[in-house]
Parts: sequence; structure tokens; C-alpha cells
Amino acid sequence: MFIPRGLQYGDQTVYTILTLELRGAAIPEGSPSILVKAATHDFNVSFFRAALLLNNTTIAQLGPGLSGGSAILSFVDDNADHLLNAGDFFPLRTISDGRYRFEVYQGSLDRIVGILLWTGRV
Repeated sequence: MFIPRGLQYGDQTVYTILTLELRGAAIPEGSPSILVKAATHDFNVSFFRAALLLNNTTIAQLGPGLSGGSAILSFVDDNADHLLNAGDFFPLRTISDGRYRFEVYQGSLDRIVGILLWTGRV
């Protein structure tokens, strides 16, 4: 019997892949944010958490469900459907010049499903 390698080990967890875009203060909403441009799968926000790093040091985090926002980083479910999908965004405030890294994690294994890098303030 032939068993495809993808089925051999039994862990068939489906992950999404997020396409993220940095939007500056010139947008109509008036504050910088990270926009979810696309998601390969729409999952409930309870499966996600996120972190913002400056020069490899975590400066803000969102816990499970992308909760626990702060003045530096928060989450907005744009259409209030409780899914992480296109149109949702993460308002942010950069605190100084440097190398920023934004990461979105999915599941209990914290698989990175979205990442965005930039240098300088927004």
C-alpha cells in the first residue's frame, strides 16, 4: 500500500499564510497600521497571537485571540466576523528609529504565518 508522505505522520494541521502591508500615517484612518492584505485560509482569531520587535527585542505582544492590545500595538477585526482575514489591521505606534519585525503566530506550536520587516519609524 502506498501512503503519500504528507499523510504518513498524521499531523495534517492546516495553517494560513498572511500577506501583510505596512500603511503609514498618510492613510485616511490617520495612524500607521499593518494591514492584512490576504489570507490563504480564514480562521477564528482565537488561534492567533502576534509580536512587535524592535532591534530583536519584543516591545509589544498580542495574546491568544490577538487580545491585550496596548498603545503600541492592537488588533482591529475590520468586519467583526471573528476571523483573521483580508481587511483586518493592526494599529501601531513606532517608538524610535530602528529595525522593526512584526510576526503573527498560529496555533499551539506558534508557527509564524505572517511576517513584516521594516527600518525606521512609520
